[in-house]
Amino acid sequence: MKMLEKIQFSDSDILYILGDVIDRGPDGIKSYQYIMQHENIHVLKGNHEDFFLKAFSPGADIGWDENTLKELVINNRLWLVYNGGAATFKAFIQLKEEEQKRIYHYIRQEKEFELIKVSGQQYLLIHAGLNLTEGMSLQEILERDLKQGQHLWIREDFLCSPNRLDSMTIIFGHTPTPLLPVHYLDADAISDSNALRCKMGMIYYGNGKIDIDCGCAGNLNLGCLRLDDFEEFYT
Repeated sequence: MKMLEKIQFSDSDILYILGDVIDRGPDGIKSYQYIMQHENIHVLKGNHEDFFLKAFSPGADIGWDENTLKELVINNRLWLVYNGGAATFKAFIQLKEEEQKRIYHYIRQEKEFELIKVSGQQYLLIHAGLNLTEGMSLQEILERDLKQGQHLWIREDFLCSPNRLDSMTIIFGHTPTPLLPVHYLDADAISDSNALRCKMGMIYYGNGKIDIDCGCAGNLNLGCLRLDDFEEFYT
């Protein structure tokens, strides 16, 4: 909400959120309830939305009883305990069944990626990235990676690859920029300015790749990039 106020978000704007609205914080469900009121806010599926959908898929149609909830907790420890899903789980099961279904089906219909064009430049928006294999078309890469789920989880094979898409920039999240020079990028190859930007939790500009995850979940920055003029905003 602070970011929307800062960018003076209005009905004439289009906002894309690259996944992971929920988890690692108390108000993911409330955030979705707000987003669902605005046709000009589009959320792409992230790995945390994928956790949510897989966990709650039976309850989307049949509701919940105590035994079912206990089984859900046991079967989804990876999400609930190790990936910050507990707050999302608690908030979601407290909703009325009709509201549960409304939110669940909204998240289920989210796109896996988005192709947009701004000021003559083409962009591929996606949560984590793609395995940019030489000799394969974008359509072939998308078909393979979406089937395997790589677009929700990929890191090294995308971040460390020198490959890029012709005439198109990939904008992604998933990996916080402060982690890029520490774990994924060649420290000798990254520019001093980019290394400093990463250290400060700012947007990273690579070769045909832009990372906008600025470490909000780690109490750093929430980043927003305006593609009309590339002005950056942080809260």
